[in-house]
Amino acid sequence: MVCIEGRMLPVWLAGALLAASQVASPVAAAPDEGGRVEEVLVLGERQLFSDGGGFSPVSRVDADMLERINMTTIEDGISYEPGLVVRRRFIGDPNGTLGMRGSNMFQGPRTMVFADGLPLHYHLQARWNSPPRWSLVAPDETESIDVVYGPFSAEYSGNAMGGVVNIQTRMPERETVTLEGAFFQQDYDVLSTDERYDGGRQFLAYGNRWGDLSVYTFYNRISNHSQPMDQYAGAVSPAQGGETLVTGAIPGRDSEGDAVMYFGDSGSESAVTNLYKTKAEYDLGRYTVRATVAYEERDRGLRGKNNFLTDERGEPVWGGTVAAGDSRFAVGGAWANPFALSEQERQSLLLGVGISGPLGDDDWYVDAFATDFDIRKDEERRSSEHPRTPGFDGSGRVVRHDGTGWQTADMKISREGFAGADSLLFSTGLHYSRYTLGVFDYTSPDYANGRTGSLTGASGGSMSTRAAYAQTRWTFADDWELGLGLRYEHWAADGGFIDDAQYPGRSDTAWSPKLSLGYRPAPQWQMRYSLARAVRFPVVEELFQTLDAGRTAQVSNPGLAPEAGVHHNLGLERVIEGGGLVRFNVFTESIDDVIFGQRGVVDGVDLNTFLPIDRVRTDGVELVWNQRSLFDTPLGVRFNVSHIHAKIERNAVNRAVEGKDFPRMPRWRANLLLDYQLTRTVEVSGGMRYASNQYNTMENSDTVSGVFGAMDSHRMVNLRANWAASERLRLSLGVDNVTNEEAYVHHPWPFRTVVMEAAYHY
Repeated sequence: MVCIEGRMLPVWLAGALLAASQVASPVAAAPDEGGRVEEVLVLGERQLFSDGGGFSPVSRVDADMLERINMTTIEDGISYEPGLVVRRRFIGDPNGTLGMRGSNMFQGPRTMVFADGLPLHYHLQARWNSPPRWSLVAPDETESIDVVYGPFSAEYSGNAMGGVVNIQTRMPERETVTLEGAFFQQDYDVLSTDERYDGGRQFLAYGNRWGDLSVYTFYNRISNHSQPMDQYAGAVSPAQGGETLVTGAIPGRDSEGDAVMYFGDSGSESAVTNLYKTKAEYDLGRYTVRATVAYEERDRGLRGKNNFLTDERGEPVWGGTVAAGDSRFAVGGAWANPFALSEQERQSLLLGVGISGPLGDDDWYVDAFATDFDIRKDEERRSSEHPRTPGFDGSGRVVRHDGTGWQTADMKISREGFAGADSLLFSTGLHYSRYTLGVFDYTSPDYANGRTGSLTGASGGSMSTRAAYAQTRWTFADDWELGLGLRYEHWAADGGFIDDAQYPGRSDTAWSPKLSLGYRPAPQWQMRYSLARAVRFPVVEELFQTLDAGRTAQVSNPGLAPEAGVHHNLGLERVIEGGGLVRFNVFTESIDDVIFGQRGVVDGVDLNTFLPIDRVRTDGVELVWNQRSLFDTPLGVRFNVSHIHAKIERNAVNRAVEGKDFPRMPRWRANLLLDYQLTRTVEVSGGMRYASNQYNTMENSDTVSGVFGAMDSHRMVNLRANWAASERLRLSLGVDNVTNEEAYVHHPWPFRTVVMEAAYHY
């Protein structure tokens, strides 16, 4: 694995040297809230329920910064933040999983995402299918995003092992109307597929305030056609004679270096998402009552797969063992038939209600909210073969997620000047959540119309958590601050079933202490050491979801123990001139019983099951430099670089992987975002995102880059220009992946994509 390449190092060194030069420069007064890029660990700050409570490193992306990013969907807003990745494979991708620090992109239960306190994280499943529900937030309603690193605050459960993303949205103070449209286009030319894929976004919003009532309602639609997500290949062996002779196969290598023949790809995935959302706030005396209703419809499908193979008569070959020249290979792969078509319909409803205000007198403050997320319909229909296959009878499979969703309730209470001491800030809270998953797999005599036959597999269950926390921040000297926190959690799983087998309920408890010590040696400097224990309990998929898809199978593990980790972070930060800061973090974490899908081949079936890895240790360092105005010019800089080494220390299931890099964890990540105000009405920005090579397997055996299945290093260069054509009209032009780099995150990353936007605000 190449962790850092020669031509990349000078960019990082230059950034580090410039950052160091800014640290050495004199400092004016600390920037105010409007001019500050980030709000992180300010000693003496007394913001109730602030992100991380002052215990954690925090990175903030404000509204001005969001305007400088090609933000077609909300997850773009954090794409340049330190030490994280969102695996969004194309605009509108519903599987944009999130990885932060020592948690990779397929460890979704280790990250949390909130929008105005409402949970968007999908703690039902735990692989590629566990992304936050990003699409329930529109870019245009977003005010700011805070990224909280690590589980150092007792406000958050052990699901914050990687970190937390807090999205704040805006509410109107006057009548507002917004109309926005976007068009995007991607070029793709790989193997035998040379296509151009188009998409678009439409946004219509109305907001107003009538006295004590504020309402904001909108419709957001995203439709797109992706690049092919999967490339189909067969392992090569010498031809034996008697095979069907084909043309069109492309010889190549897979990610482990074995010879293969590429014979097709998945074609473009069409994805359409319609979001209808209304938010309301009402000032009821000294209290504020808020409510959110979000209804989402999603339709996606693989309806036009590309087959490269033709026989001697020029007819397409859809299956079987074939030969191209002297090479013999099977038209198959991970699925029983890779050319099978699929469609999915999903409808979900999110309801949220909350109240905040003083409790009794003005010394105590309370914030309480509850949510309900209901998947009203989730149906996937898949054909058994490609419809053009001779003799195809229209059969297939139908998979439904019945009774799936979650409910949560939280109450937080805080007081500044606790126990008669003005130097104490105390907060406490209660939490309840319940997650339910049901997966039902049917045969289908008519897959296209969703007709069901016999039930071939069913699994699911529920998990619930009851928690309480308390923490305090004490300024015990002019330059010193101590934070202490404790979280108690009672977890239970019940109703588990796999086909006819019923599993008894089980429960567990955990105590998670937190400590933070801050020191300010000078007004512009601050240091903080944070220490935390965190426990992450299994989610329903890991415990109960079992699927059999022919040549692949997933087996759950009802007896899984929780993950338990100890996390450390030491941070040094300096406020600098030009409205910015430089920060350096050193962090380490050691996690026992890491829940991870381990794979093997049993009787020709690719088997995946959740088994514990005894211990994974992650060590990292991180440099951040953010500055609004560089050398008193209109040039703004946002730069960060992280080195993270996640290593498997012990694994009794497979000793051969001990000492190997943990999968999907690049050792280096770097991000650079520059913006420049050309004129009063024109602003340009450019960014680069870098990640070094990484592995997809625990054995670290996938060493070939630039092929399907690889986890490649990449440098994605992006450009954007904003023009305020009038007081109400804004036009934007952006290009993602300007250099059209071909790189894979198992699937191909998006190729060069042009984004054109027009927004009218009244």
